[in-house]
Amino acid sequence: MNHGVFVYGSMASPAEIAGLLGKDVAVEGVDYVLASLAGWRRTWNVCTDNTTSRAVRYHTPGTKERPPVQVLFLNLEPAAEETTGYLIFVEAHHLAALDAREGNYDRVPVTDQVTPAARERPAVVWTYVGKGDRETKARAAIRRGSARIRREYLDKVVEAFGDNEAMAAELVRTKPPAPVERLDRVVGEG
Repeated sequence: MNHGVFVYGSMASPAEIAGLLGKDVAVEGVDYVLASLAGWRRTWNVCTDNTTSRAVRYHTPGTKERPPVQVLFLNLEPAAEETTGYLIFVEAHHLAALDAREGNYDRVPVTDQVTPAARERPAVVWTYVGKGDRETKARAAIRRGSARIRREYLDKVVEAFGDNEAMAAELVRTKPPAPVERLDRVVGEG
């Protein structure tokens, strides 16, 4: 079965797509195409809780200090809008790799809601939507002021969207609800 994945954040980077597919370079029109997703909007409302996460931690740059913050990432939420992103063409084994990478998210089917700009739509299209508890923690952190957006993540998203006016404009409309700051990302138990 052929699969597609609609991506709308840091995974929209051609370098990230190439890495997922195990290629040196991802080719637009072959490996991925511009697409729109109806019924969803991009938002900042999913997080990694830096006070409890063991798999991924964030430190103040150059230190081992682990600030008590919740690090926000882009997410999708149901809305009477369309979100622009990329549709990546993948095989089943790529889905397992994405499931492992996207720990704050659940994979959900969106086949009938995706319109690719070119090529046929795959038989099944997925996207990643924040896990309920990660969304709840993110919203609470935004309210209390302990939410942060990692500068390096935002820079990667801006770079990924740079050549696409629609995606860049949507990102500008999706104003960060928290301070943006540099944080070192540490992966692994600790």
